[in-house]
Amino acid sequence: MLGTLTVPAFAQVPANGVRIHYYRPDGNYSGWAIYTWNASTSTNTWCSGEVQTDGSDSFGIYFDVPVNPALGSPAGQLGFIINNCNAGGTKDPGINQYLQVTEDSQGWVVSANPTVFYSQPTIGDTPIPAGDARIHYFRGDSTYTGWAIYSWNASTSINTWCSGEIPTTGVDNFGVYFDIPVNPAQGSPAGQLAFIINNCDNGQIKDPGVNQYLQITQDNEGWVLSGDPTVYTTQPATTGIPPGDVRIHYYRPDGNYSGWAIYTWNASTLTNTWCSGEIQNSGTDGFGIYFDVPVNPAQGSPVGQLGFIVNNCDDGGIKDSGPNQYLEVTQYNQAWVVSGDPNIFTALPTAAQIASAGFYSLGAFWIDRTTVAIPPSAAAQSGWTYSLLYSVSADLSITSSGTIAGGTAVPLTLSTSGFSTAEAAQYPQLAGYIVLHLSPFTLTSTMKTALTGQIVVQATDSNGNLDYVSGLQDVCAR
Repeated sequence: MLGTLTVPAFAQVPANGVRIHYYRPDGNYSGWAIYTWNASTSTNTWCSGEVQTDGSDSFGIYFDVPVNPALGSPAGQLGFIINNCNAGGTKDPGINQYLQVTEDSQGWVVSANPTVFYSQPTIGDTPIPAGDARIHYFRGDSTYTGWAIYSWNASTSINTWCSGEIPTTGVDNFGVYFDIPVNPAQGSPAGQLAFIINNCDNGQIKDPGVNQYLQITQDNEGWVLSGDPTVYTTQPATTGIPPGDVRIHYYRPDGNYSGWAIYTWNASTLTNTWCSGEIQNSGTDGFGIYFDVPVNPAQGSPVGQLGFIVNNCDDGGIKDSGPNQYLEVTQYNQAWVVSGDPNIFTALPTAAQIASAGFYSLGAFWIDRTTVAIPPSAAAQSGWTYSLLYSVSADLSITSSGTIAGGTAVPLTLSTSGFSTAEAAQYPQLAGYIVLHLSPFTLTSTMKTALTGQIVVQATDSNGNLDYVSGLQDVCAR
């Protein structure tokens, strides 16, 4: 469930309730629930009797919470924590979050982001709609709850201060952004978009305080840093990356970052020793974790090329994705790495790019004629549809919406009993793996054909969303 997401939930919010939507970039919602208080009329006990998932939509999952707008202190303020009691009571993003139910009946939460959005944000950078200008906004605290934009002059949106302003349109690797309908021939001077970023939930505070302007006859995109009156026409470095550093973001679909670190050389100014003194996790964000690496753009051969390896010395020094990786720090101060994918992304990867990483990994095993095993990190669910997907001409591809196009599907069934005694004894290294079965009536000729081409295992949910994909190791399928 990754990528550009804009379609609202089809199910109606129950009467006397509010709906909290929740998005995770890894698409893994197993065990996540919501603990509520104050305006909530649900009696919750931590990790017991919490509000469970009520459904899923184009954004992710959602929780319907019964409320009383007259209840609580302050009245009508719903307090909540999204947590996972199957994972040690982990909280996401960690802090308490709030929704004023006298004003809003729905809130949207993006994993690792403390913001409660009042309208569904788009995830990721998308093309600017025709006739709009885009204002990006960055806050060092990553909290965008209540922030909106008031616009005039070249704006064709009719705004009233603290009423009918433009809410957050989307979330990207910079922060959030607002898309504003404009007319380049309008205003005085013509084509000058005037705007104020403000928070009417917090005393109508303005950030940075002064009126700001973008000449849309010249630029249709501007960037604003909290506290800085400048409107930048190219994306500036945020204060989140320390001066003299570059940031390497790292994403794992299993969400398990324990032991992962980064070994660096060449343009790096750190003295690293393999599995000793490497750079540890510097922080987390909506993508995964990141490493801040001090660099010197004039250093190295070739000059300014940062060499790095993401590795796990707690797990035998394993490298992900394997080969050395490089970033030209004379050109970029950030890069994104997707587990299993040797590519280096210099902008936040799309859903399709993240899903494509599955083609580079060989995490699934075809161990005999009817048995396929996938890692426990796949978090398989009984409602998913599983299949082997093969293409003799190797033309499998990921669509822009993150689904797989091309190939022929062979159905798989999720096993409830796991490996047989004989299989478990023969493949002890696969202990804990999820077992899938081909039909015993699958033709031998079909299997032989599949093994001659590109082949992956895929799992999709009831809405057709791609939840798991991996290349396949043929152990003993023939």
